[in-house]
Amino acid sequence: MHDSEVARARRWILRGVIGLVGLLLVCVIAALLILANLDAGPVKRLIQSQVRAQGIELDFADGAVTWGGVHLQDVRIASPAADATLAPHLIRIGSIDGRWSPLRKRVDDLVIRDVTLTVVVDPDGTTSFDRWLAGLPPRTPPPVVPLSQTL
Repeated sequence: MHDSEVARARRWILRGVIGLVGLLLVCVIAALLILANLDAGPVKRLIQSQVRAQGIELDFADGAVTWGGVHLQDVRIASPAADATLAPHLIRIGSIDGRWSPLRKRVDDLVIRDVTLTVVVDPDGTTSFDRWLAGLPPRTPPPVVPLSQTL
């Protein structure tokens, strides 16, 4: 190979590396923007569908996750269908504000304000919590892996 061919190959490699770094940067910025705007339509619907798959009807007015914390406002968990006319929300939380240290992997501060629990009790003694818990999908325990296979 001549010097010009080597220089051309180096330029193409450099362009490829710069392109990959640029693509990675765009992906990171897009992820941060999505997390900072949890209340945006498509993001909120995705979160709600994931939570609904666990048997919980969740709604919130405002939400954001940043590098150092989380903020949710007016979080509501719906009552079971049988109790929805008497109490539309089983749990209502005014705001959740959390702060963590990403490098230390710990939660530094978590403040939950204005929590309201609405319980409907039937004459037979069952409550809206009983019905809500009965509506959750059953948890399956993780499979037991013998110690000989963990290596």
